[in-house]
Amino acid sequence: MISSLLGVLLVLAWWYLIALLVQDEALPGDRQFWLTRPYVRRDLIAAKLLFLLSFISVPWLLADCAILAAQNLPVAVNFPAILLRQVACLTLFILPALLIAMVTSGVKQFLLAFFIAALGFVGLSLLLNSHSGNVVIGSQNVRWTAEWIERIVILVLAVSFVIWLYSSRRTTAGRIVLGAVGAWFLLGPGVGNMPNWKVVNSRTPREIDTSGIGVSSRAQDETRSYSGGSAYGQAEYFLVDVPIRVTGLPPNVELGGYSGGMTYQLSSGDGAIKELTHTASEIKAVNGDYLQVINMPVRQWESLKMQRLTLRTSFQLTPFTVSVATRIPATYKRATRIADVGDCKVDRASFGLSCKAGVWQPQRFRIQLRGETTDTGVNFESPYPLIVGLSPVQKWVAPFTALSQSEVAGMLAQPRAVIEVSPERPLGEFRRTLVLPNVRLGDYAPGARNP
Repeated sequence: MISSLLGVLLVLAWWYLIALLVQDEALPGDRQFWLTRPYVRRDLIAAKLLFLLSFISVPWLLADCAILAAQNLPVAVNFPAILLRQVACLTLFILPALLIAMVTSGVKQFLLAFFIAALGFVGLSLLLNSHSGNVVIGSQNVRWTAEWIERIVILVLAVSFVIWLYSSRRTTAGRIVLGAVGAWFLLGPGVGNMPNWKVVNSRTPREIDTSGIGVSSRAQDETRSYSGGSAYGQAEYFLVDVPIRVTGLPPNVELGGYSGGMTYQLSSGDGAIKELTHTASEIKAVNGDYLQVINMPVRQWESLKMQRLTLRTSFQLTPFTVSVATRIPATYKRATRIADVGDCKVDRASFGLSCKAGVWQPQRFRIQLRGETTDTGVNFESPYPLIVGLSPVQKWVAPFTALSQSEVAGMLAQPRAVIEVSPERPLGEFRRTLVLPNVRLGDYAPGARNP
């Protein structure tokens, strides 16, 4: 909480500093002393940008490097990602303040304009989130190159606007342009569809042919053997596991995927297709079989569990391989460096692994203790995400969720206990629609229980 508060205060201090810096020789008006002096405007704008570089960007860059070094994380390896973090946060935090300061007179007008812009942004975000349903079980960021192209385009346009405004001093036209562009980004399509190039590295997909991979129903098979129904979140949501069939996978390849919504159609009644609101769904492998894990509000569960339904779910799917990268003895107390994951060590207090990584979040990985497996981490996320905050270091705990705390404590106490950490290597992304015909969800959770 303190770190988050300090991060907010730091950004506010940056904005105030930018307002004082720019408006010390303000552009609006015709009574500024510097208009009657031999000021060269390119020197004026260069001085402003040099000040921002010297007192915001460079100290922040040095702080990121110092924090990484203090956490015993490699600085040189993470330096390109640190620079991209600078570019992303420059676009998000510094440029808006600079542009607004250029077209306003005085700190009060600057604060008022910034408040209106921030209010519109927050209001629109709340409006969009209120219609987006419940959070998805996992995340897949398959458009990270397009997002970075968009940030670079915004940066180039903003720099061009700064140069034009200092050259012409047409602040009224600048206000109109800035307001129109802000409204375009908030209410319109933004910068449009950017090209989404594939960049192959250890953390982004290596493509394989996915045309022959299929997902289908096996809703009539062994319904009683999958009693995975459970309530959580103070019994407000319900999870139910439905067996499905996956075909066409190459050898030693697994499949996983997520969806943020489903539709259903009653087998009896008017036959209308309805949307399951506030739901999410996941496809995962369990002991060699595949399940569709459906996450739904308890109210919907109670009203639909005994109905005959046809469920349709559109999945974003990822085939991946899993190979054991590191084995950590449970008695080992120092952190172990794991490629594409981070520095991890056994955390007995949290009954799992305590990990940290520089700048980027961990790709999805698997931890195994005495045959019990837990999947954790971000699922094939961008290697260069936008991480906002004082620290470039990401810290998290990967608990052994497949076991109870007493079971974990007992296994970790054994002198030869070993934890295996296995990054999952993505092989591509594709979409499939899964149809479960004539299914009754209540058949798959006969022993519904609270965990």
